[in-house]
Order: sequence, then structure tokens, then C-alpha cells
Amino acid sequence: MAGRESNSWTVCGLLVAGLLALGGPARLPQAQAQDGARAAYDFETDAQGFTAFSVKDGNFGPDGDSTLKVTREKAEAKVGSGALAYGYKVEPGAIRALIAEARVPAGTHSVRFWVRSSAATQLLLSVREQDGSDYQLPFYVPAFEWVQVAVNLDELAVGQDSSDENGKLDLDQVNTVGFLDLATMLVNLPGDIGKATARLQGPRTLWLDDLQLSKERAAKASGPVQADGKHAYLVDNFEAGVVKWTPARVTFAEGLAFDIFPANVALKVQPEAAGPGMARTPLEAGGKGLRFSYKRGEKEVYALVHTLEKRALGQAERLHLNVSMSQKSLVLVQVKEKDDSEYQYAIQPDNSVGWQEVNVALSDLTLGDQSKDENGKLDPDQIKEIALVDASALLGLPGGDTTMDLDAVYLLLK
Repeated sequence: MAGRESNSWTVCGLLVAGLLALGGPARLPQAQAQDGARAAYDFETDAQGFTAFSVKDGNFGPDGDSTLKVTREKAEAKVGSGALAYGYKVEPGAIRALIAEARVPAGTHSVRFWVRSSAATQLLLSVREQDGSDYQLPFYVPAFEWVQVAVNLDELAVGQDSSDENGKLDLDQVNTVGFLDLATMLVNLPGDIGKATARLQGPRTLWLDDLQLSKERAAKASGPVQADGKHAYLVDNFEAGVVKWTPARVTFAEGLAFDIFPANVALKVQPEAAGPGMARTPLEAGGKGLRFSYKRGEKEVYALVHTLEKRALGQAERLHLNVSMSQKSLVLVQVKEKDDSEYQYAIQPDNSVGWQEVNVALSDLTLGDQSKDENGKLDPDQIKEIALVDASALLGLPGGDTTMDLDAVYLLLK
């Protein structure tokens, strides 16, 4: 798992192409424009400006192969009596998205909504400015479970292939909000990843309800933080309840088989998964943590991946996190550069059960055995992702039901 070949399943860089490929706001002439700023979308009567779009056979436009309706089925609405039901097909040759021309009310601090998917996947929320600057939030959803998402707009990250003149989302310039399923992009990738994600193909439904642009702030879960005399970049403290990590599995029984969103995992934010602490600051453990549950096979490696593309991390010097394993495990904490050079810190099996606090200098991380780097050192300004890998199978450790709890992940700055 230390080398480039073994990590070809990672999703860094794949989360941005969808809405960018769909073109800028000027290419949405048939979207239903909103009259003035709108703070709430209850989907009780109609789609309220949302339209299904696609790029298919090189053509961009309304997606006639998808369906969009207000459903009043009791199990398909979370708030009130109606919800927006978006039916689409994941298939090679098409990238699909749900988009609305939208203006953000002055004073808005956060976006909140309920979402449900017929398949476990990672969705992408995109908020775009008139000049095409794209700000995004990738988040994981399990199959057939309503998930509440709440995020501060200033915690959205600029898209990998996007740029902005001032590096921040300007509310008065927003004119597009959209949602995209990562699976529609994965099945269009060439090579091993495209083959490995073929199982994701097929019809799906996404339900969206009670979308609100709120003047209230959500709990801070990421971004620059100053607390307890520390300057840090908060990767995730999970206090907002949003899962921004991607689960994956590698099976090496006969060659390598990659599986993103494996079926036998559960990934949830909950108080029971919080590390020791009182969560008195955004950097302190406690409050809520992320619980990753899976059944470990004897030739299976499981991982959690978090993208850090386009973050300003040049001043990062130490990595901090709290992690707990339910049974003896070899856990690799991996940090990857933009050129795929990979550095890691190993938690040995005898130290893995129960809460462990990792506080390690980036300069002390070691280059992976199968990885190469032009200068032999981790460059903080080149960091693009962080991953936690349960590599116990490489040591022949027992398998079975396993739980990884994670809390208070941040990079300490100079």
C-alpha cells in the first residue's frame, strides 16, 4: 500500500471534473433561473429551479434520460410532505448532474440540506461564481439513509481545476448550485480504475429535501484555526456531522482488485466514536468522531481517504490525529504529494488497540517502499491527500469485524 501502484484507487483529483466539464453558468441557458435570492428550497410543489443536465457524446444540455420530480411517498420525504427525486443512470459516456441557477441571500453563512441515495457513494456539492470559480464539498452517503449535511460556505474548497482572484467565495457573485455523484465520473475513467468501478453502473435515485441557505453558522469542522495558542489547518473534527472521507478496499488474493465504496462497510459520525477530550476548541478531541466499521478479510486492506487539494498547507510542520482500533492492527497514516510521492507513519499492532494520539513531524514521515520523490522529502505545499490504511493483512493478522474510530485530525502550522 505504500507505493503508487497500490494506491491507484485514490480519489484525489477526481472530485472536480464533473461540474467543470458541464461548463460555466453561461452554458446553462435552459436552467430555470431564480427571481432574486432564495434562502429555502422545500420541494413541496415543484423542482424550484433544479434541472438535470448531462455531458453525453460531447454534448452538454438538459438530460432527457434522467427524471426529476417531487415525490410524496412517505419514506422518500424527510421534511414536510414532498422531496425532490432525481433518477439517473451511471454509465460510461455520460456525466450527469443536478443544477440550479441560484443566488445566495446576503448574510448567508452556511448551507444545510437532507439527502438520500439509493447507493452508497460520494456526492459533490458545488457552488459557483459568475466567473466560473467553483467551490466544493465532497461528502459520503450510505445507501437508503437520510443524511443531514451542514457546512459553512467559507469551509468549501476551491475546485482543483478552478481558481479565484481573491481565494474566497463571494456571495454576491454566486449564480449556480449543483450536485454530482462521483460514480458518474469514476465509470468514465480509463484503465484499471474504470474497470474496477464497473460495478457502480446502473440506475440510481438521489433524494434532496429542505435545502436552506442559512445566516447561522454550522459547527466548524475544517479550515484554518487558531486555538490554545496554536495555528493549525483543521482537516476534520467531525463536529458538523458530515463524512468527508472516502472508504476503499484493496484485495490481493490473485493480483490487486480495487473497490471504492465497498458494500460491507459503515461510515458514520457519532459521539461514541469521539476521542478523549471535551471538544472545547475545534482542535480538541471529544464531541463527535468518525466510526469506520468493516469486516476484514485475510487478504483485504481497508482505507479512508481525505482530499486536501488546493489547501494552503505550505506552513504545515506536524500532523496530529487521534485513532482507535477495536483489534490489533497495522495502521499506516499516509500523506501524499501532488506527484503521488507517498510518506507514511506506522502504528504497530501492539499499540493500535484503544485511543492513540499521533503527533508527528512531517519531516519524520518516511517515504513508502514503492514510492519515489525527486528530493526525498515531504513538501508541505505539495500535500494533496491524507489516508488511514488498515494494512493488517500484510502481516497476516486475524480478520473479522473491525472498527476504526478517528477524531481531531489537523496539521500544525509554523
